[in-house]
Amino acid sequence: MTLETNQEELKRLKNIILATIDYSLQKSADIIKIDGRVPGESYYQELKQSTKYHFKQKNFAKLQQILSKVLETPVARGDGSFDNYIKEKTGYEISIFKNIEENTDKIIKQNKIENEEEFYDAARMIHKLKQEYADEDKINVLDNLCRDFAKLINKTKILDDKYIPKELSHIQSPNKKYRLIVSESEQNGEYGVTSVCVTSKNGGASIYDVERINLDIKAYWEGDNTIIIESKKEYKALSRRNQIQFGNDVIDVNLIED
Repeated sequence: MTLETNQEELKRLKNIILATIDYSLQKSADIIKIDGRVPGESYYQELKQSTKYHFKQKNFAKLQQILSKVLETPVARGDGSFDNYIKEKTGYEISIFKNIEENTDKIIKQNKIENEEEFYDAARMIHKLKQEYADEDKINVLDNLCRDFAKLINKTKILDDKYIPKELSHIQSPNKKYRLIVSESEQNGEYGVTSVCVTSKNGGASIYDVERINLDIKAYWEGDNTIIIESKKEYKALSRRNQIQFGNDVIDVNLIED
């Protein structure tokens, strides 16, 4: 690879990474904001700075690693419009689902999912096809193969060391658009967390987390745009939020501690 070719490839990687970060931040902002900020914003800003640094250092391997990281989000979303966005934004062509499409064709041909990598590729392809309202037969085949593999894994995996949430309450908002969930989880009885989360059809987030389980915590709706959380001052809070926003819907969080 000549010096000129190498520099062009470094530039291609940098521009695609930066455009992908902007794209992911905008997509996230359209879905959810917490206390006025997009979840993961600081992480993405750090990746931007790291990208610019490694571009100056001509570190091809590091830029490739960062590109793999930032592409995880549009791939996980099954975002079929991403390739066109990158082409329009940077002039470079990219195909984030090419390998996944090849892998899922192989899965269908062998009529079996053999490992977790194939399982995740199949799940990503299902998500993409559903968003495009395309090829229902392919969706059904992959769905059934995923179910078969999940049953096999559930029989063989040991879950004792995993956090297994226990739902304590589940209240739908008056407008039926959101769900308010109080849950608790622990690991081998040694460590516990109680959480209050809000979810929508596109995602969700925790708005209040405290140490320990079996606590006296209540959460409920006061209209469509206000959540009341009743807790106690002696509980050790791990995180607390004042507001959560889904699209144009802003929901205030009022914490009452006695």
